[in-house]
Amino acid sequence: MDIAERNSPVFLKPANSCPLLLVTGTDETDEFKDQTVEMYDSWKNEHSCIEVLQIPGKNHYSILDAVVERGSSLQSAIFHLMNIEEQQV
Repeated sequence: MDIAERNSPVFLKPANSCPLLLVTGTDETDEFKDQTVEMYDSWKNEHSCIEVLQIPGKNHYSILDAVVERGSSLQSAIFHLMNIEEQQV
């Protein structure tokens, strides 16, 4: 396996069957968006619980802000994966 293959989502596989949330921002470059779609397409047949989430107005630097933004779709998705009701926080 060469370095290009090692860094390709087609060859990188998740270690277990935990739920997967692939997140990208709408203000991201086309390459980042394409990579997310490639990862999803590569993994979707092996994982029944995989989701792609696009966060409006974010890129790979600012997307972490959505984790702490009350009521954001990313925060809600994380709470759902953790079985936490949003009203509890």
